[in-house]
Amino acid sequence: MSLRKNQFKIPILLLTWKRQKEIKLILNTLKKINAINIYVNSDGFNYRSSRSKERDKIIETRNCILKKIDWDCRVYFKFNNQNLGCKKSVISAINWFFENEESGIILEEDCIPNESFFYFCADLLAKYKNNKKISCITGVNFQNGQKVTSSSYYFSKYNHCWGWATWRESWDLFDADMSFWPNMKKQKKWDIDPVMSIEERKYWMDIFESSYKNYFDSWAYPWLASLWYRNKLTITPELNLVSNVGFDGLATHTKNRFSISANKKTFDLENIIYNSKIEINLKADNYTFKNHFCETANLKLKQKIFKKIKLILNILINPKKGILYIRDKIY
Repeated sequence: MSLRKNQFKIPILLLTWKRQKEIKLILNTLKKINAINIYVNSDGFNYRSSRSKERDKIIETRNCILKKIDWDCRVYFKFNNQNLGCKKSVISAINWFFENEESGIILEEDCIPNESFFYFCADLLAKYKNNKKISCITGVNFQNGQKVTSSSYYFSKYNHCWGWATWRESWDLFDADMSFWPNMKKQKKWDIDPVMSIEERKYWMDIFESSYKNYFDSWAYPWLASLWYRNKLTITPELNLVSNVGFDGLATHTKNRFSISANKKTFDLENIIYNSKIEINLKADNYTFKNHFCETANLKLKQKIFKKIKLILNILINPKKGILYIRDKIY
């Protein structure tokens, strides 16, 4: 099916904060596709904070958005007066979005989409609107070029949120408090993937447990767990359609500039070949776990080791407590 149309009517929610450069790129694309229904959320800043540069960046980004949306469209703004943090800000924004829309596309400011991403989402939001097995559509692909299906997309248990789309009915399944987790935790096998490896299950058990205890300022993990608990699938494109360029010091979670998941190339998708086999592609998901999620886990382990080494070195060379001080006293 051909994807291009004159106007893009599907509602789009932009989650913004302080990335003026990146939001310009997204707005340029929205202008090209003639998006006519746009929602903009901007988290605020801490008025007690001494980081004036951060406040300036937030204000500059908001002004940029107001200036760049200069075409004929409906645009709605939700600018937070204070900083809610990643989890609360995103949840409140998506709730606001689906109070007004039945379906739509969600983009964070550091996720740069190919134009094809929007038409891909629009087409499949319509096609699978009434399919209870499918919860959302993602724009990212972590297969690193390997082909996993003869169609334009496959079905996955992973609902990657670097550019995605869903329906109000699916978002209604979201449980930010993960009240279901004690029950899910006891299950020896999860219906979403009964053959999940011990390694993968342990990885997600640890993350979901930490999310349940609010150790993470993340809405994405509770969202994933909510869908797994209800055995929902995600549509994943055969080609990568969104690039996360936010692996840097401004990021809340994605700080590794050298990650293989950073700045991935995007591709044009001219036509959609539908996939009639609605079941998880286990091979693709296993690859994603080992080459995307495990990389993140290994990075966190390396960061912990580095911090411990740094702490030990600080103790050793401390002029009042360290081994060098003791040596000077002896000699």
